[in-house]
Amino acid sequence: MLIFYVDEVGNGNLSANSITEHPWFILGAMGIRDVNRRSVAKALGVIKHQYFGPAWQTQPWGNTEIKGLYLAQAARRLSTGKPPLKPIGYRTMTSDSLKGLVDSLFRLYRTFSPVLYAIGVDKQRHLSIPRRVTYDPIAIAYAYLQQR
Repeated sequence: MLIFYVDEVGNGNLSANSITEHPWFILGAMGIRDVNRRSVAKALGVIKHQYFGPAWQTQPWGNTEIKGLYLAQAARRLSTGKPPLKPIGYRTMTSDSLKGLVDSLFRLYRTFSPVLYAIGVDKQRHLSIPRRVTYDPIAIAYAYLQQR
């Protein structure tokens, strides 16, 4: 059995403004084998301890959440000589520590070989197909994930 971590980009709103701002709804999912869940959790704890310090365990989750967006924002700021601003746990990151964090995550990926899915719903295209019922892009993406 697989256990999934799921994350979304965009929103399911089908209003004209929403389609202009977020033309796609994207669902990403990473599945790890149930038998590996404790090992993955332990390895992530070690990585977070190494790069965010021991206080990561007592801070709100969002302060040290590892997300591609946060890694990219930190890399952009560091490339201009400025420290990352948010989330708060990233403020002490240096270019070297950020590289180390990304390398550690890659080694974790190589070790556990998770299954990855990315499902995209083009909201404008979805609305352009005549049908009696218009389905929510979020429901469409989750249905595709469940079918896999």
